Amino acid sequence: MKLVGFTYEQADLPTLILKSDSSLLVNRKPFFIPDFAQHFTATPCLVFRLCKVGKSITKHFAPRYWDSFTFGLNIKAKDLLQQAHQTGDAWTAAIAFDYSLVVGKMLDKELFEDFVFDLQIGAEKQQFTLQDWALTAEETIEKVSHLMTIRQGDLLFMDNKRYVYDLQQNTNCKVTYNDEEILFCAIK
Repeated sequence: MKLVGFTYEQADLPTLILKSDSSLLVNRKPFFIPDFAQHFTATPCLVFRLCKVGKSITKHFAPRYWDSFTFGLNIKAKDLLQQAHQTGDAWTAAIAFDYSLVVGKMLDKELFEDFVFDLQIGAEKQQFTLQDWALTAEETIEKVSHLMTIRQGDLLFMDNKRYVYDLQQNTNCKVTYNDEEILFCAIK
């Protein structure tokens, strides 16, 4: 299984990132702030589960390649990321560490067009809809599948480019969809 996503760290251009399967933190498990950096942030992201193998898929055919979606949090070591930008080093240590992608309960594709997610991190609350993302699921699949073969079970994620939340110990992250909790993660 691959975890492939787009993040917006520099300008408005999406940057492709890869994470290992050990980066996945499934719903209701706590995130323990690692000691290798001082400043951690969480970027809201949409996550799509792929259901077919494909390569060089156009937007027209892309809807056939995913079957479910959810809300996620892409956790980054912000101080390490800034240091990597300055020195020109790889971003891997700052973005692809263990449990750095928190993924909620998967929802059926049929619910995608008019979803509303309510995110609460500590006391901060924000509502998200489809319009809050720069790329569509189809554009994401097209871009990724032109670079690599996608497989059943792979997760594609796209960061939101406007919202970033600082993570503090003893904080809870919760996401609801139609009043149903789909993601909960305690920050420890």
